[in-house]
Amino acid sequence: MFNPSPSNEQAAVGVDGCRGGWVAIDGQGHWMLSASFLEILSHFSNHRFFIDIPIGLSGTGRDRVVEDFARPLLGRRASSLFTPPCREAVYAESYQEANRINRSVCRKGISIQCWNIVPRIREMDTLLREKPHLKDCVFEAHPELSFVFFNHNKPLSFSKKTAEGRQERLNLLINHNPDYEGYFQHGRRAFSSTQASSDDLIDALCLTLLGNSRNKQLMQPLMDAEGIPMNLVLPA
Repeated sequence: MFNPSPSNEQAAVGVDGCRGGWVAIDGQGHWMLSASFLEILSHFSNHRFFIDIPIGLSGTGRDRVVEDFARPLLGRRASSLFTPPCREAVYAESYQEANRINRSVCRKGISIQCWNIVPRIREMDTLLREKPHLKDCVFEAHPELSFVFFNHNKPLSFSKKTAEGRQERLNLLINHNPDYEGYFQHGRRAFSSTQASSDDLIDALCLTLLGNSRNKQLMQPLMDAEGIPMNLVLPA
């Protein structure tokens, strides 16, 4: 691992996938929801983006190791970090086809829950292949892993899908920055639950906190077959 230089570092935007597409927030509490990640990029120009979506994909003879490194750090929440499908499966036209391809290439199937976020993975992969310069400002990060670090390296007690889990995570964010309570409430008023759930907003806030922290580290990246880094940003 290495520590990215904090000098002249751009401000961060945390981004999470949601029912309405993508929800994003910067360090000043400005929210945006859009069906297009490209619109998020355009709106928050001159920022770095920390996003909860796999970046860099496995392929024939080339495997991601991000999850193998990170999953043990999550303790009882290890199941929240899934291994994404290989690139060939991401571009399949059906779940059945994707499952067959992934078993052939990676020797394992994919869950229907994983398939449900494949459109987000495909959108990000297509964008990074068409605009390779974005790899210098778009980084993969994982909220649950970040929350473990913010919780003094202890796994959280509750699932983020429960009211107790949402409050547990929000309290951790507020402990680091009291403004985040108001930011969350503003986001909750701005978007309906059918556009973005409360845990989507909390995850985006978490990645903003991570991205704007000077205390973070980047896994030494491996490149996938398209030259896209397969890495992960972590709190140091």
